[in-house]
Amino acid sequence: MSSFRTDANAAAQALLDDETLSRSTLWTHFVAEFTQAPGLFPVGVTEVPHEMVCVPAKALSRAAGNVSGCDVSPWVFDAAHTPAPEVPADEDATDAVELDQEAINEAVLTGLRAWALQLRRTGFPATELPGAAEIYIDVITELIDRPLGDETADAIRRGANTMKEAIEQADLDGVPPASAAQVMAVTEASASSGSPSAADTRIVRLETSTPLEYAAGQVIPVMQADRQGVWNSLAPALPPNELGQVEFHVRDELDVEVGDHVTLGTAYGPVPFPEDSTSPNERVLLIADGTGLAAAKAMVFELMDRPERPQVELMIGVEHEDEFYDLQTFASLASSAAARDWLTVTCVAEQVIDPESSEAPAVCEGLRRVWAPLEHLAAATGTWWGRRLILCGSTARCTLLADALREAGAPAPLVIAPDAEPDWFCQRAL
Repeated sequence: MSSFRTDANAAAQALLDDETLSRSTLWTHFVAEFTQAPGLFPVGVTEVPHEMVCVPAKALSRAAGNVSGCDVSPWVFDAAHTPAPEVPADEDATDAVELDQEAINEAVLTGLRAWALQLRRTGFPATELPGAAEIYIDVITELIDRPLGDETADAIRRGANTMKEAIEQADLDGVPPASAAQVMAVTEASASSGSPSAADTRIVRLETSTPLEYAAGQVIPVMQADRQGVWNSLAPALPPNELGQVEFHVRDELDVEVGDHVTLGTAYGPVPFPEDSTSPNERVLLIADGTGLAAAKAMVFELMDRPERPQVELMIGVEHEDEFYDLQTFASLASSAAARDWLTVTCVAEQVIDPESSEAPAVCEGLRRVWAPLEHLAAATGTWWGRRLILCGSTARCTLLADALREAGAPAPLVIAPDAEPDWFCQRAL
């Protein structure tokens, strides 16, 4: 087992030591082997996407038992970081290690299945995945300048076959690899006064021919028709519905007009409020920074349809007061009979306009307003006590918020950051 761990960690490290070299070498091999490969990626590129290096590398590292990659960045691929399994007094140490390795292997294969279902949207044939495994074996052999160990090579082949089987099963089950959606409206996000938000946020509304399957708070990969192979992950601002209506809050992720078409991949990410899991006794602090408001909006609207809802404190945060948008929706919601008993909304801005200025946005009745850095208010004494924490926003902002909460002694939050790199093998909060 130690030789496999050493070999697998070396293979993972080789892929990431010079990522540019790994990506370009893989590209050369893929284009030579698969004629359809150039049509799957952005026009003009000469290297595979980052995920085609980092995901296999992390899979190898995790298969080797390395768990430190879940806790540090960049990842450290070193067998010395692998914790020794605990062995009960009445159990043989060898058996304990084998059982532990079985659990690790299943966790890796589960992650590869999830990644495979995401890759279906690209159109890469499942039948070609065994051939792709051989490409990775050849490229890693080039990078480490020696033959790859048989056990490691077999692990790569087994992973590819697992992905192939997952895709084929989804095909048999009739699960679409992607969905087409048409843009029905594009509007500038407005502050409460009706003037455009200073953050240049746009609200894009789309419709699909069939309902999308996702949960409020999950993320969906989106590709517009004229940007081949360019996928941006976005959180829908509406819960799933039978009409196939979808809403995204975007800045520069999409450049579309009414009538344009986009492709939507498979939703991924944790489900913040699973069915039949909500209780009126639960207290939730839901923090939405910037366009993280989209995910928060979807969750709040989904909870509206539940027979029981938790007590939700929603904080909407921006850096500058004139970046607020869609506040009237939340003001109306918070004051409605359907939500006033369980939802409170606080608007938080770090910088404010002089209230006497003609440029000052109108105040929405029913919304509490606080002028302070969002991370300071969120981590303040009493704010998070006894509450489940959910953060929505960019990776950078959610990391800042999570760090502030951690320093204050708060429990780990659930993080919804659409621009974050998915970790298929270590699903956890930041």
